[in-house]
Amino acid sequence: MKAFLDIETGGFSINKNGVCEIAVVITDNNLVPVEEFHSLIKPYLRECGTELVSYKDDSMAVNGITIEDLETKGRDVCDVIYDIVLLLKLHSQTEKIVLVGHNSTIFDIPRIQHLCNRFHHEKDFFINFLQEDTMKIAKGFLNLPSYSLENLCSHFQIVNEKAHSALSDTYSTIELYKKLVG
Repeated sequence: MKAFLDIETGGFSINKNGVCEIAVVITDNNLVPVEEFHSLIKPYLRECGTELVSYKDDSMAVNGITIEDLETKGRDVCDVIYDIVLLLKLHSQTEKIVLVGHNSTIFDIPRIQHLCNRFHHEKDFFINFLQEDTMKIAKGFLNLPSYSLENLCSHFQIVNEKAHSALSDTYSTIELYKKLVG
């Protein structure tokens, strides 16, 4: 069983910039989706202080999410992390789950783990899962000028309907994984 995941952020700093969107799609061993989770996340406080995390204009322009979207459609970060942990626990009761994402071992998973450590009682929860990264897999046998999800989707003719949307990128990563491993 695999748990494909993706996040969108308001910048590159794990401490200063907010995670604004997250998606997780659970697949069976044939890579058929069996359950999905998707949510925007309301702005939350930085780790040290009373200041909210920030969202850089250029980052928000890429993912197309507005602060108004986060404030009106987003959910509290504690609830989002709780739901993701619950989802992964539920599916890992019957079978081992492998976390899969694109550039996820360096970017997505550390940020999700950071939120889990801050807002959930189970510290280091995500460290217990095996992880696979489609960017690392692609670098292992392809010689391309760029290994971005966008470039790899183009290379393999995978249509990503809404690039830089966490849920759309997650489904594109599933298709990319099929091309790379399947």
